Amino acid sequence: MKANIKFFSRFLFGIVFATLQTFSVQAQVWPQNGALLTQGFIDSIHGESQDFLQNLRPGNIALLLDGSKPREYIEFKSQKIPVKLPEFVTFIWSTSISPSNMGGAAHYTLSVNGEKSMEFDSPAENDKRDWTKKNENGIELSFVFTRLWDNFKDHYGYMLLKVPSKLLKANQAQRFRIDQSKSKVGDLLMAFQDTIFNECHVFALPTLLKTEAGPKQLLQVECVHLGIPVECRIELDGLLLDKELMFPGKNTFQYQIEPTLRTKLAKLTVNSSISSYVKELSLKPVALKEVYLLPHSHVDVGFTHVQDTVEKMQWQNFETGIELAKATADYPVGARSKWNVEVMWAVEGYLKQASPEKKAAFVDAVKKGWIGLDAVYGNMLTGIQKPEELIHNMAFANRFEKEYGIKTETAMISDV
Repeated sequence: MKANIKFFSRFLFGIVFATLQTFSVQAQVWPQNGALLTQGFIDSIHGESQDFLQNLRPGNIALLLDGSKPREYIEFKSQKIPVKLPEFVTFIWSTSISPSNMGGAAHYTLSVNGEKSMEFDSPAENDKRDWTKKNENGIELSFVFTRLWDNFKDHYGYMLLKVPSKLLKANQAQRFRIDQSKSKVGDLLMAFQDTIFNECHVFALPTLLKTEAGPKQLLQVECVHLGIPVECRIELDGLLLDKELMFPGKNTFQYQIEPTLRTKLAKLTVNSSISSYVKELSLKPVALKEVYLLPHSHVDVGFTHVQDTVEKMQWQNFETGIELAKATADYPVGARSKWNVEVMWAVEGYLKQASPEKKAAFVDAVKKGWIGLDAVYGNMLTGIQKPEELIHNMAFANRFEKEYGIKTETAMISDV
């Protein structure tokens, strides 16, 4: 049995997104005005790598400095620089730094081609988010904050390294290394493999928004801006959508436009005093779709918490799900709260320790359809299991059916 909430996406119904807003890009400065930027992180040399982060382009990685491993360092290579160089070369790469807490700041040392060149600390939470460091050799290291990243409020943005060309190796990729000291658990610094340049993209989102003026389609414009804040005009087929202030980093804007009844081409322009973009896009009718929402909590033992903690969190989800179902039992069909149990492992543990009253309430909730069960015992690696193990994956679901007369007809695997 699987509990679903169903709704329709057509003219008067849609997936609601925030509209007509700029997301959190807050940098007010750009330290290397007029500089030609050289990509600072093209290839990895050494360090703990992460390849699953949401802001990575396909095939790219991030290098992680973890404060719990104080002897570790990260090292990476820039793009190759030419033979003839200007007086200074400015390198750019994306980075995130966790702010220091009561234990004090982490200390970092940046080396260029094996030579220690710059030292900097993790910022305090109430420090100025954009900063620049200089040394006696003419090297400048700047951090341009663009947003807070993840629930830990890490500072995410661009690192810009300005180096006198006499200190560089012409016609070669340059090597950058970052070492840590005075670090502790919770201190994190990441450098992201990426190519960073001014660019704009536009997307007609395949959804409609219900408004007082009728259904509207959402148009999303995403622009990366490398420079001081600048005002721009955004137009669709010559009609002004709005004037926006473009900050350093990624800027995202959304607009409500009239939905089209036939496929047609449109032209979006983004113009400012320093740049101009023209993008063609295909506007298509939003198709009728039936969408099923499956409220559940993923069971991934060890990824975020140890086993007994994960188990207790799942048990709490069951009881919260039952309370929400009770509170919404009189709502219209499709709007009543339901909960799904991803794996039967958590159910087995809950029934073993629950009081008779809670056990009866759980079984009753399953019978009423408030809670849906899925038959697999855990998120097993089915590709390496023997046939007997595959069969035993469903053993507890079969025992549950025999004891309570409730048939489980679905299974769920939601991991990679």
